[in-house]
Amino acid sequence: MSTFLGEDHPKIGIDDIVIVSIGGNDILSSIYSGHTDNIDKAIDSIIANLNSLYIKGVGSFIVSNVPDF
Repeated sequence: MSTFLGEDHPKIGIDDIVIVSIGGNDILSSIYSGHTDNIDKAIDSIIANLNSLYIKGVGSFIVSNVPDF
């Protein structure tokens, strides 16, 4: 996200829609490895990234859900 929002980031604004996809493989890996605390960290990261985009002026988001395995 920091690269996307860096100095050379595309011009984004209130009329743009940003799609955020959550990685199902990352969730499965966390569950199978027993490190489910990584899921909370991932959620916190997603929230922080959405907040960064909002601060930069993005007005609309589509956040996909993790596939139901």
